[in-house]
Amino acid sequence: MTRHHPAIYKEITYAQLRSFSETARLGTMSAAAKALQLSHPTVWKQIRMLEERLGQTLLEVRGRRCLLTPAGRTLSQMVQAVVAELETLPERFQQEYESLHARLVVAATTRVCIEEMPLVIREFRQRCPHVQLIVRELFEHQGTGLLETGEVDILLDGRMSPAERKSLNVEACFDIEPILVLPPDHPLVRKRRLEAKDLAKYPVLNRSDDGYPDEEVCDTLRAAGAFEHPGRAYDLKAATSIRLCTRMGFGIGIVGRVRKDQADPELCERSLSHLFRSIRIFAYSNRTLTKRPALEMFVSLLQELLGNTKPVEEKPSAK
Repeated sequence: MTRHHPAIYKEITYAQLRSFSETARLGTMSAAAKALQLSHPTVWKQIRMLEERLGQTLLEVRGRRCLLTPAGRTLSQMVQAVVAELETLPERFQQEYESLHARLVVAATTRVCIEEMPLVIREFRQRCPHVQLIVRELFEHQGTGLLETGEVDILLDGRMSPAERKSLNVEACFDIEPILVLPPDHPLVRKRRLEAKDLAKYPVLNRSDDGYPDEEVCDTLRAAGAFEHPGRAYDLKAATSIRLCTRMGFGIGIVGRVRKDQADPELCERSLSHLFRSIRIFAYSNRTLTKRPALEMFVSLLQELLGNTKPVEEKPSAK
């Protein structure tokens, strides 16, 4: 008559294997219980249940020490890899799931979306073709709210306060250099060193309140009277609009530049870094327990393709 053995593997639990493996590794049930944040009786009970399922004595208790029996040594060698695999299962599952079903949402200002993102997007899609990448235009005063609600995974901004940064992962990505755009035949093209008072002699296209994303620039131009020119017809914020109106001959404007190879062939560009500081753009993301390969790859590409960060010196406003 054939004896039918019970399906032992269906009755063995991960908790039993983990209690046995930690006791075998540390030498006492007390140490295992502390490492696993369990009570001593719980660890003892789980090991006893495992011995019953396998029909073998796995440990010999001598005082406080637990010595492996021959059966215990055999099982210990077998379960070490199993327990290690199960310990890392949540993180490995998250990474594998993201690699197959990833979706990355990045929020950035209009300027960054139009001028900097195309290069990064193309490279990211080549390296991570399985990831659905969405770049969302960031409007004023949205800030950390988008991260808090989970609407975006990465926020690219340069105006976040230290208090807002405190609870986030922060990575410096690139600097935006302030430049003056003007027609190639403009008188300021030939002037050796530009000052705020020089700009005030011509219609400045930037908005008088927040035309360039830095209060220092607006304050300096306002003090120089740059917004009082009688020929000033436009009050613009978007860099694309400023460039277009400059090409049409309506004035001059201040915009940002990350890469010099982005220069508009129809305009002359002159750096104003001696007058105004650069704006450093950071990548902000929520702190999570598991790593996000797609997120890390995108930030890495921002630094690799656009990275030009260097120590930012405080410059006094030119009056």
